[in-house]
Amino acid sequence: MEPLYQNILASLATVVYVKAVIASCGFAVARQWLPAKVSRKVIHVAAGSWIMFWPLFSTDHWTWRLNILVPAIYTVQLFVKGA
Repeated sequence: MEPLYQNILASLATVVYVKAVIASCGFAVARQWLPAKVSRKVIHVAAGSWIMFWPLFSTDHWTWRLNILVPAIYTVQLFVKGA
């Protein structure tokens, strides 16, 4: 697979992973299967583990820098919500 497509797919996989974790924790809290405090901790641990996707990126193309996409998006999102 070309490095460009590999890096784009790795970025998308990272975003899907983090979104799935957040959605599943939100669902578990809504159903009262999980307390909000525990859900927050699960989200931080799981979302922080996006680093496990780094080996999927190919450094043969500049798009390997897309690995910073997820934390950058969430940083901006939290900044906007907090402002």
